Amino acid sequence: MKARTGAEMRELDRMAIQNCNIPGIQLMEHAGAAVAFYAEELAKPFRFPDFLCLTGKGNNGGDAFIAARLLSEKGRSCKLFLTCPPEQLAGDAAEAFRRLPESIKKNIKFSLSEFDFSPESIIIDGLLGTGIRGTPRSPADEWIRIVNQSGQPVLSIDIPSGLDSDSGAGTCCIKADKTVTFAAHKRGMFHGIGPDVCGMVHLAPIGFPKPLLETDSESDTEIFTEYDFRKLLRKDPWNTHKYHRGTLLTAGGSEKYPGAPYLAAVSALHGGAGLVMLLVPEHIETKVAPSALIVHRVPDSGTGCWTSEAEPALAAALQKANAVVIGPGMTADSRGLSSLKMVLSAKLPTVLDADALNLLAEHPHLKNLLQEQIILTPHPGEMRRLQNAFHLNSNNSRKQQAEDLSGALNTTVVLKGQHTVVASPDGKSTLNTSGTPALATAGSGDCLAGLCGAFLANGYSAADAARMAVFLHGQAAERAASVGNHGVIADDLPDYFTISGVFV
Repeated sequence: MKARTGAEMRELDRMAIQNCNIPGIQLMEHAGAAVAFYAEELAKPFRFPDFLCLTGKGNNGGDAFIAARLLSEKGRSCKLFLTCPPEQLAGDAAEAFRRLPESIKKNIKFSLSEFDFSPESIIIDGLLGTGIRGTPRSPADEWIRIVNQSGQPVLSIDIPSGLDSDSGAGTCCIKADKTVTFAAHKRGMFHGIGPDVCGMVHLAPIGFPKPLLETDSESDTEIFTEYDFRKLLRKDPWNTHKYHRGTLLTAGGSEKYPGAPYLAAVSALHGGAGLVMLLVPEHIETKVAPSALIVHRVPDSGTGCWTSEAEPALAAALQKANAVVIGPGMTADSRGLSSLKMVLSAKLPTVLDADALNLLAEHPHLKNLLQEQIILTPHPGEMRRLQNAFHLNSNNSRKQQAEDLSGALNTTVVLKGQHTVVASPDGKSTLNTSGTPALATAGSGDCLAGLCGAFLANGYSAADAARMAVFLHGQAAERAASVGNHGVIADDLPDYFTISGVFV
């Protein structure tokens, strides 16, 4: 799916109304209902929230009017702030205003100051929409500055006010905690300052027919959404057994990092692998693991790291595996190089993570053993080491960097970060749309590696496995952080990987 430009969204809106005979006010009612829902989600930490709806004269204002009405009908405190007199409203926005209860209409304010906020105010930003170009005019510009200085939670409607929906530019722009966007993501959310000001983005369907959303787009921003996940996800037949779901071998760990391979293996179990074998050096700290996890402690010459002594056990495990994850917690000790070579020589679908990537960077001749069904999962530091090893430009965009490495090594590359990039050897790259800052915690990358391995073991291609795992990993973080990003640790994430609950 592609992120759409503002002009494309306006054309889709026109086609839905004129060609598909969907009343504009009906689309607006659906949009307003989504705004009200996510406003209440944002208000969960507060006991007695009051909602401040800031509106302009456009359709975003109309969405806010409907949200205000719905919140008021539920007994919520709701105040309306308009940048224009009501008589300047037109079309569906005017109809949405007409439907407001008198209790809201008689208390409308036409100015905003810091004294309008209570400690439990939730700000609903309906000031400006996707048509804005350049710096907002008065009074919207001043209202934006007041909102950003208030420290109160902000929900933006469709796109943060002041953000260019195409380029992501914005010299005066709302900084939202959440943005509820309609029908399709907007290109500007992924460029310029867009990723910094949109907060968590929720995509809300508002009634556009599916064929409209699948029309061609001139946008250059390919994204991976819940819709794309659903299209790829296969349904298990009722006679499925564990071997249908595949056997995953996870190899890693060291005396220094004993927990990392356990996180990867447990994530693979929760991610749907039928059977997971975990190989770790015998002289590392024992970790508590689910009974379903098959743990083998391999000889390590007493070093607590991977050595050539592990190779017979590794070879035997490779004979049983459908896919492999290698690297979490392994350390880049060169004594583990022979084990990495053995895994690569097996030509199984494989995830190279953490120290497997560092070994690859230190020994670039391993490139000759790589093949299309391999996933590399570098964070920015690991990416720089790989770029240096294979003489790639580190000054390009993140998207281009991932594409360059994928092309050079003929592998799928997962460049981790906000809007994680997944680039595959066919030249396709996508930006992920799920996730929160809750993922900024030690071990979350190990969880992602295990999840990638689970999809590989299930028989998905490397490119599909990577994109699905990255999306599910991000959405699991959203669910784990439902009451805040702080306090979530990597150990929490696997509990939210259950496929049946991914769309809850």
